[in-house]
Amino acid sequence: MAKAPPEHDKAAIAKFKADVEAARAKIKARRDEMDAELKAEVEELTLSILHDVDDAVASYGKKNGYAFILKKDSPGWTDERFQERIFRAQVTLVVYHAPALEVTDEVVRELNAKKR
Repeated sequence: MAKAPPEHDKAAIAKFKADVEAARAKIKARRDEMDAELKAEVEELTLSILHDVDDAVASYGKKNGYAFILKKDSPGWTDERFQERIFRAQVTLVVYHAPALEVTDEVVRELNAKKR
């Protein structure tokens, strides 16, 4: 950045202030861009981890004969925004269920029958 102009040169002072503000705006824009990139990467990695956990839970449930496995929230998370993102990423309470317990099609048929 250029050296500040003498106090008596008002035009130079105005240009210097404008240059400083332009530099600040450029830095803020780059910081915002980097924040967005970081948030996207954290979200991508978090979703990947959640997918791996879901796969491991399903595998464990199948191998050990569980009918279903429920998700338990951790009370230790303190960053509400991050926790909210995690919640949106995995909103289901049931992490694994045996296919024999799936009743969605039957419920849909029941609802459709009531519409008639």
